[in-house]
Amino acid sequence: MTTKNFPTAFDLISSIAFLFLEVLLVHKIWNALANYNQLGIEVLTFLLIIPLGFIVSDLISGLVHYLADNFGNSDTPIFGSTFIEPFRSHHDDPGDILKHNFFVTNGNTFFIVAIGLVPGIFLFPTSSLVWIDLNIFWLILSILTAFTNQFHKWAHHPSPHKLVKLLQKSGLIISPKNHNIHHQATTDKYYCITCGWLNAILHKTQFFQRILPIEKEENAEST
Repeated sequence: MTTKNFPTAFDLISSIAFLFLEVLLVHKIWNALANYNQLGIEVLTFLLIIPLGFIVSDLISGLVHYLADNFGNSDTPIFGSTFIEPFRSHHDDPGDILKHNFFVTNGNTFFIVAIGLVPGIFLFPTSSLVWIDLNIFWLILSILTAFTNQFHKWAHHPSPHKLVKLLQKSGLIISPKNHNIHHQATTDKYYCITCGWLNAILHKTQFFQRILPIEKEENAEST
């Protein structure tokens, strides 16, 4: 396996684009809220939106992980070398992810999230509190999704920073204990890597396998 240690121009541009668009979205939301006198209600709504953002991001991470592990291969157009191959190689050497710097770890994800931020910034209106709530949800979801692979990397770190350990123990990001279940034996379970809240129930119900059944030969190739 070739370890990618240095960020490419793509990684750096994706990171800058993601940060710039996030700032634009925050600015848009801030200006919109300034036009309303119900900030107390918005604070309560914000506290309700946060868990929803975690749940949806966790589900997205699990779905992407499931697809990358079980469908296509490294030669698949567009996604093969960018997403599928890294996930497959990660099973062969889980610790290799620790050799990647911040930009390499998150560059691909930043790019996808940056694309998703565009409609939130330029298409979602702020004409009502409901629309503002949707913008806030989009902000939370984008941040959590963008840093999912960083959370994943920390789950493999033997001695992460104390703050990271606290976040892991609190369940706000995926913990080593939760994620290690995925790396046991067949690696066909516990696909979610944002916070891992959904892993147990999705595994028990075989949710991904029911909505997207795996062909036997494809499954055999991925393991």
